[in-house]
Order: sequence, then C-alpha cells, then structure tokens
Amino acid sequence: MHGADRCLIVGLTGRTDLNGCTCTLRDFSDGRWSCSLQVHALRLAIEIERLDIVELLVNAGADIAVLKPNGAHALILAAEFCKADSQIIDFLIARGLDGFVNRPDHHGGTAVGFAVQNGNLSALHALVRHGGDLYDTDILRLFHSSGNGAIWSDDHTATFKQLIRWGADVDATGADGLTGVHYAIQNDLLKGFELLAEHGADLTKPQPACQGRTGNSPAHAAFILGRRSFLKVLLQYGHSVSPDEVPRLQQLRRELIQIAQDPPKDLTLYEVKHGAQRLVTEPVEVAKFMERMTILPKDPAQTKKADAFVMRTICASCGQSSKDTMKKHMVCSRCKAVSYCSVPCQRAHWKKHKAVCSATRP
Repeated sequence: MHGADRCLIVGLTGRTDLNGCTCTLRDFSDGRWSCSLQVHALRLAIEIERLDIVELLVNAGADIAVLKPNGAHALILAAEFCKADSQIIDFLIARGLDGFVNRPDHHGGTAVGFAVQNGNLSALHALVRHGGDLYDTDILRLFHSSGNGAIWSDDHTATFKQLIRWGADVDATGADGLTGVHYAIQNDLLKGFELLAEHGADLTKPQPACQGRTGNSPAHAAFILGRRSFLKVLLQYGHSVSPDEVPRLQQLRRELIQIAQDPPKDLTLYEVKHGAQRLVTEPVEVAKFMERMTILPKDPAQTKKADAFVMRTICASCGQSSKDTMKKHMVCSRCKAVSYCSVPCQRAHWKKHKAVCSATRP
C-alpha cells in the first residue's frame, strides 16, 4: 500500500490512528509499506459505503471472509448499510464471497434477510441475482423490531411490493406463530399493516395461545396496545372489538403491565431473532424483552383513545359499527362511554348497562 493510499483511508474514514482497530502499517527502510489489516477497517469501509476504500483494503490483503463475533460477514454488512447501489456487493462476490451469499450468521440471518429488514432493495436485487435464496418468512423481516424499535420507510414499501411481485405470502407465519399482521400491530407499523390489508392478508387470524389462554385476534391486540389507527383500518375491513369484550381486554392489558413490572418466576417467553428462537426466563430479562418488543402498551393516553374509539363506533347492544349503519351512533348521555345505533338498541341494552353506567345514581 502506498503512502497516498494510506492517507486516503485516513481521510475518508476519519481515523487518524491506523493502529489497532483499523489497520497496522509498517514502514521498511527501503520505503516499502507493509500492511497488516484487521477486520474493523473493512467493516468501517462497508458501513460508510465507500467502494474505493473497500477496494484499497482488499487489494492490500484484507480478509474479506472475516466474521463479526455474531457470525455476520461482509455481505450481511453490505445488505444492512449499502443502499446507494450494489457495487460493493458485486465486488465482494467477485473477489471470493460467492459462497457466502446464503451463509447465515449465528442467529440464522442471511444477507437477503437483512436486505429485506432494512428495506435495501438494491442489495436485495443484487443478492438474488447472485443466487440469494428467498424464503416464505423473509417478508416477516420487514415487520421485525430492532433494538431501537421498528421504523417503516418508503424503502420498506418498495421492498414489500417487490416481494409481492416475486410471490411472497402475506400470511407467512414465523417460528413463533405470528404473521406480518401481528408484527405490524405489535411494532406500530401502520403503513406496513395497511399494505398487508390491501394485499389480502388475513386480518382475523388469532395469535398463538399463551399461558393457557386463547390467542387474541388482531383487533383485540390492537385494542390492548392502544393502537387506535389500526382499529380504524380494521373497521374499514369489517373487523372490530365488541363492547362486551372490552372489560376482559382491559383486564388483560392491566395484567400485561403488571407482568412487565413484576414478572412471575415461572413466566417464560420466546424471543425470535433472525429466524432463531430463544427461551427467555430470567425475570429482569423478561421485563426488558416485553418492553423492547412492545408487547404491552406504553402510553395511557393512547389506550384511552383506543377505548373511546371502540365504545363510540360499535353499538353496545347489537355490535354493528357506525360504518355498517352509515350513521353516527348515539352516545349514552350519562356515562359517555358506550354508543348505540338506534333507540331500540339503547332501550334493549339499558338493563345490562345500568349496572355499570358510571353516572347512574343509586
């Protein structure tokens, strides 16, 4: 490596110290540069999406097959970070990583899966062009939450539509029994949820049974988590929460919050990461897991709005929605908590509602 090349790496990576974490350079008496490169320099070059630095490092002897501690290789990094074009992926494969296209990391995640999860359409096209395998469950990666939460962008929309063109199953089910609909509600990805609904996803399939209880439907899950916007979309497709079910779901919501605050010793959860399932049992870890994966509502104001939406749009007597009746429901003048599609429904339900109406005098 020439001195000019070394300076280029220093300038483009922003590193003034090339020892240790990036690369080690030795100057011999005859003026020749000897380079002993470590993995961090190549990883950094890929992450800042600089093909010129990647080429310099590989030409100088960097090991392109080196792995991160979690088993991630250079193609997985490129699938995560290189969104401008696919040149780095093409270069790495041309220089010997063709056998890594479908090689997973220690958690089972492949470069194709990471490209999907990050909405990296250019990388996805390149990897498929080089023989990358697409699996039925890859579409679920769009709806997975990362350590910093889940974000839906225009890139994810474009990736979703491409997967659909390639024949992806919108009702694909992961190892934990959840579909994209469940993940979208759980991770508050409204745009992704709307796309699933538009493409015919099953909006009624319940979650797997847990702790001896029947799994909640998407509408129930949206209500528990306080996802009013999701409830509005579900109502457009004819799915809603019955007012009679509200007390049970509110109690379940309270129980989930209590479990997160004080997990019982015998509680076990399964965390699915990159396709691999891991048992979570330690109480503190269970609490952190539930918080990270947004299994419980975080904003009381949002849950109140979700509660009010259901109670004011679904007739407490016959269960018809205001969408079905094409007219605004009448709200109970005493408690303001329930609504009815007609006077006969209000009268028929009064005997039952009287016992819980908050404004009823003894």
